[in-house]
Amino acid sequence: MNKFLTPEFEAAFRHDMETVLLVKGEVLDLRLNRLDAWMLMSGIQLALRHPKNTGPTSVVLRSIAERLIALVATTPTLREVAKAGFDPDYDYEQE
Repeated sequence: MNKFLTPEFEAAFRHDMETVLLVKGEVLDLRLNRLDAWMLMSGIQLALRHPKNTGPTSVVLRSIAERLIALVATTPTLREVAKAGFDPDYDYEQE
């Protein structure tokens, strides 16, 4: 049996989410170089392109990606490429 499917594990996870991860007001400092931040933004955009990735999590992820764009896409060209990551019209099909 998968340990993630047990009621006990689910209860422990819910408890940890409520007492550790959902602590209001706690801000984590994350230090990334610009290239790593760009890659994180791109990965979030890719995850957001999944058709079933909707709902509250996708809204938060979009906000994070937008904040990363503001930090790293500091030229018109970088900004244009970053924004294109949200637009399926810019998808590239490999042959």
